[in-house]
Amino acid sequence: SAAVSLISLASMVLPFSPSYGMLLVFQFCVGFGVGGVTVPYDLLAEFLPSDQRSAFLMMIQYFWTVGSMFVAAFAWILLNSRGWRALGSVTSVPVLMCALLSVWLLPESPRWLAEKGRFSEAEQVLIEAARVNGTPLHPNFALSERIEAEAWMPKNNGGSERGSSSSSSSSSSSSSGSGVGHAHA
Repeated sequence: SAAVSLISLASMVLPFSPSYGMLLVFQFCVGFGVGGVTVPYDLLAEFLPSDQRSAFLMMIQYFWTVGSMFVAAFAWILLNSRGWRALGSVTSVPVLMCALLSVWLLPESPRWLAEKGRFSEAEQVLIEAARVNGTPLHPNFALSERIEAEAWMPKNNGGSERGSSSSSSSSSSSSSGSGVGHAHA
């Protein structure tokens, strides 16, 4: 994500700051980037089953605690002997590793893809997530067709020509129990 890239870049150049003013600028960039770190967290929440979501997301927060303890430990070890530049270099390594790994391991949000009209890509992300998680999908699973059909389905908007002309077909599909929007058609 852009936030992790900003944090990585600012963290890598921070130890080479030529002045206190530049150090503050790079540190500001790191802090600004931290605000966007929640995007992968939200993406993870999309993929978790609802009954496990809160417990798992709470456990993820322990990484902040452990990371803070590591920073304090490295500060205690490095500040007196090597200085703040060494501390800045060491603490930038985990963020850089996460940035590089996320490029290959973190899929795009299927919800975002669908909102952008990229239905087949969203479907592929969901199929791959189901495969990795060992969750069988319905044999007729077809996200792209369902969403496209729902997007073009006429809406009943108070007797307008478009809504009233389709009310009979809309009611017949809903009475059968297998109308548009169900993956088990």
